[in-house]
Amino acid sequence: MITFNLSSYNPGPFILVGIPGLEQSHVWIGIPFCIIYIVAVVGNCILLYLISVERSLHQPMFFFLSMLAMTDLILSTAGVPKTLSIFWLGAREITFPGCLTQMFFLHYSFVLDSAILMTMAFDRYVAICSPLRYTTILTPRMIIKIVVGISFRSFCIILPDVFLLTRLPFCRTRIIPHTYCEHIGVARLACADISVNIWYGFCVPIMTVISDVILIAISYALILCAVFRLPSRAARQKALGTCGSHVCVILMCYTPAFFSILAHRFGHNVSRTFHIMFANLYIVIPPALNPIVYGVKTKQIRDKVILLFSTKGWACPVVLTECSQASKEPTRVPILRVAHDSEAQLGGQGTEDSTGFCGWLELGGNFPEGQTLVAAGIRSLDGVLRLNSELVRRVPGSLDKDGLCYCVVYLPNNVITLKQLEQLQDTAQELLSKYEQELSRVSEYARTIEDNDSQILEMNGALKSRDPTAPAVSYESPAFNLLRLELEGAQELVAQLKAKGRVRAGDILYQLQSQVANASLTLKLLADSDQRTFRALRQEVDVLQSRISECEREKEQEEASRNPDQPLPPGSCAHGGLQKVSRPIVVQLNWRGFSYKAGAWGRDSAPNASSSLYWVAPLRIDGRYFDYYRLHKSYDDLVLLKNYEQRKMGFGDGSGNTVYKNFMYFNYYGTGEIAKVDLSSNSLVLRRPLPGATYNNRFSYAGVPWKDLDFASDEKGLWVLYATEESKGNLVVSRLNPSTLDVEETWRTSQYKPALSGAFMACGMLYALRSLSTRQEEIFYAFDTTTGKEHHLSILLDKMLETLQGINYCSLDHKLYVYNDGYLVNYDLTFLPLKHRLPTPPAKRPYEA
Repeated sequence: MITFNLSSYNPGPFILVGIPGLEQSHVWIGIPFCIIYIVAVVGNCILLYLISVERSLHQPMFFFLSMLAMTDLILSTAGVPKTLSIFWLGAREITFPGCLTQMFFLHYSFVLDSAILMTMAFDRYVAICSPLRYTTILTPRMIIKIVVGISFRSFCIILPDVFLLTRLPFCRTRIIPHTYCEHIGVARLACADISVNIWYGFCVPIMTVISDVILIAISYALILCAVFRLPSRAARQKALGTCGSHVCVILMCYTPAFFSILAHRFGHNVSRTFHIMFANLYIVIPPALNPIVYGVKTKQIRDKVILLFSTKGWACPVVLTECSQASKEPTRVPILRVAHDSEAQLGGQGTEDSTGFCGWLELGGNFPEGQTLVAAGIRSLDGVLRLNSELVRRVPGSLDKDGLCYCVVYLPNNVITLKQLEQLQDTAQELLSKYEQELSRVSEYARTIEDNDSQILEMNGALKSRDPTAPAVSYESPAFNLLRLELEGAQELVAQLKAKGRVRAGDILYQLQSQVANASLTLKLLADSDQRTFRALRQEVDVLQSRISECEREKEQEEASRNPDQPLPPGSCAHGGLQKVSRPIVVQLNWRGFSYKAGAWGRDSAPNASSSLYWVAPLRIDGRYFDYYRLHKSYDDLVLLKNYEQRKMGFGDGSGNTVYKNFMYFNYYGTGEIAKVDLSSNSLVLRRPLPGATYNNRFSYAGVPWKDLDFASDEKGLWVLYATEESKGNLVVSRLNPSTLDVEETWRTSQYKPALSGAFMACGMLYALRSLSTRQEEIFYAFDTTTGKEHHLSILLDKMLETLQGINYCSLDHKLYVYNDGYLVNYDLTFLPLKHRLPTPPAKRPYEA
């Protein structure tokens, strides 16, 4: 017997060595690490600040860029501060929870970085290949869905690493030759098999990142195809320029990451010092370079950074000023040079007037590099500024030998800012786009009205061509109109025949005229009452349906008040049968891994003081042989994979196991015998053949091989479900004596066992399932062993994966415990009140057949 108790392996603090072989240089190595880390933090914070405050950067591309900046901050902050504390303070200890936390955020941020780069590639693909649909595809709702999706995907990929480490016992050294905790490095310190850790920690994240790289490559292949189809070279260069920064970031992210991972897995000849140094550079270099690359390669961000850090004079608002120097006729030749001390030199060419001023001066001239304003936009405010007397001042000036008037003014910092101009431009653009949308809607409505008018005119023209005296009809049925015209023509013909033949009232023509008149009157009445009758009938049907719905609600409320929905007590059968099944609740993957897809698990329906409540019994990979199982005292121990007892049995066949009163019952390997094992001692206490039962996969369930004998337990006792040659493969139910394993009573059903996907017992009632699809089962059949009657029902049961290998019912909590392709899943069962019976299919009416 093999037993592990993880509570005995309570790992203490781990020791992070740093960079092995360079311990004497840790102080000096920490200096560049600190500088690069500061650059990363400052650069990403500036990037986040600019994107948050600048409305012009509120676009999907920059939103994804801000998410990349936040992820880079997490990546660098998760590792660098602890590394610097090791280098400078010698703080090498780290607790086990702290180590797991650091490992999770490092790996999570790496996988999330990859997903963000893939999303940014998709953004560039939409912007270049479908520019007109860019805003309709990447809507705010879609962006939120993408962000939540990639964040949740990264979380689900990395979280199992934590649980794979918590299950390991650490009974050897706790010294980690690294500067931070990473999954494989910590797992190698365990004194247990870590093959699952190695393959999951390597394959799953790598395959995820590789899929991201493939999608990025596909996106850029499509982008290149679209770019090379552009007619002009300038357009191609502009399109490729929008992708340059993204390509640089992709290369900086993936190149060191793949080198580090592959060297760790396969590079046995690479020195540990080089590997650890490279791994540390990976977590600090890309976060520091990403904002620099985007700041240099992206014009919008570059302009905003220059605006943020430029000298304070150029961003000052414009003030229109007069120079005090006499001239006869002022001219408006603008010259402005911005000084670094918030002074502006304005000059105008002209002569002195009687007032002693050079006249109004406009903005223009030469600006320092990178500090040019949009002169046209500023000049457009010239008239507005002149109306404000506070913004217009007379400043003393002088003329030089060339006749240029110079004066010095101080520009205020709180009048009109460049940011306000940009906001004004954005608002105008937004209003213009809304106007265009409304105009397009009006045009569409106009076209629709014109089409309707043309249809009405065509109908009226057709009627007038048949009868010029007929009034124009717009909203009558064409069939009624045509029939009315035909009857009017027949009536005219009868009148002509009557006039020519001079017949009496009793003649045939007179009778014919009467019949035609009656038909015309009937037709008119039908035409008038058709719509009214239909509407009246519709209203009556609606009223009847509402009354039926109201009666049903009142009936349900009355039943609920008389029989409040109280949970059934444990072991109670005070109900009328199964009513519905809840959605699946996935507990976890079985403790042996993905490959062990067949098995069973459940809860003891009748435990005693020494029982283990929960048990898990995966079969071997072949899906037949049962050798190991685990016992758990509580649900928390099961979920956390701790405080368990692991036992080896070695002679079970199939996944029909069940546990009843601390004994496990199963099919003995290769025979038709029942085996009973005492779980307290893990000993086989009894073997007895089941009379007439087939075995060796003769009549197993559909899709579940080697389950010839399916054991079940409920409130009424211990059961076995099987098939015999005498029953021709139909399902047989037998109640067993738990002590002697004798068959007490047997019932035969009409259901062919290989056509079923599974079955279980609850309160002496057999419930059979069949597959509807890969994600849904139906409980379609019930057999009452008390009355011997069959019932047909339809209760849907959703499933996580395709096959339900083991189904066990527990009477203590009225739940189903299902082993679904390696996952442990349970369902809550809801039963009908006691006065109700199981539903039966309604008889079909003749017209429904």
